[in-house]
Amino acid sequence: MKDRLREIVNYKTHGKQKPFAEFVGWSPQYLTRLIHGGEFGLKPVLALLKALPEINARWLLLGEGTMLMDDRVGDLRRGAFNH
Repeated sequence: MKDRLREIVNYKTHGKQKPFAEFVGWSPQYLTRLIHGGEFGLKPVLALLKALPEINARWLLLGEGTMLMDDRVGDLRRGAFNH
């Protein structure tokens, strides 16, 4: 789970932990603890899915599939091309 969390941090803030922690509503210390293998319970999972609805919950929990949900990937691509 910690490796997938790192991928999410890279995706959202290009690996910058402090801005990511602020975005999700965590302290930087809490994020660091999770990334380094701290206890990863239901609360951080729910916080991630609430803050980032494009994240595929199955991927986050089980490592199956892709990080972004398929329908959200298309929306993100369209938005990027429009800018």
